[in-house]
Amino acid sequence: MEKKKIDIVSEVKKSFQNNRQRLIEFFQNHGYGEQQAEELSESMKVAVFFLETHAYDRHDLDIKMRKEKKAPIKKEIEALKNAKPTLEQLVPQLDWDIIIEEALKPLEKHKFMQTRAGKNKSLEMALEPLFWRLETFDIGQTEQVNIVYDLFVEFGLDDYGEEYSTQDTLIGEKEQKERIRIHFQQKAMKERKQNAKEYRFKK
Repeated sequence: MEKKKIDIVSEVKKSFQNNRQRLIEFFQNHGYGEQQAEELSESMKVAVFFLETHAYDRHDLDIKMRKEKKAPIKKEIEALKNAKPTLEQLVPQLDWDIIIEEALKPLEKHKFMQTRAGKNKSLEMALEPLFWRLETFDIGQTEQVNIVYDLFVEFGLDDYGEEYSTQDTLIGEKEQKERIRIHFQQKAMKERKQNAKEYRFKK
């Protein structure tokens, strides 16, 4: 199991190294200066691997990675729960129910514990840094979506850039950009706001 995890990490690094210059040129062609293009490319360190991976393989990888990530989280949760009787004996004056409940919250709220595997789940998370970086450049939602659409087309991701029909619905560029807005951009912004909220609460 550990070997598979290392292999994935290695492939992610290799993919970024192979595509770093391509990404820089892509962003420069979209009007970004050298420094901004490099920063945007750096935010794609993980995402570019998934852009190059077929949908079926992305789903299988997501299942494997979730198993690897969830195992230690579950172990930590179990350890905390099992430690309660001992902690109560050592320091009985503290309310260990509340303490352990608070310690468990970030573990139980981990994305891999709350979401199911899917072909785009890891890609969604991997693209978050790109959307966040674009926001720091004061790039609005429409332009963010347009850039990611062009990225998907550039790397030949799934059906992006192709026009096709499903039953009575024509799926073209407009519909594909709407898909990006709902399933990628909005989720990334929601996650950013949630992280900021939790950070303020901890402070």
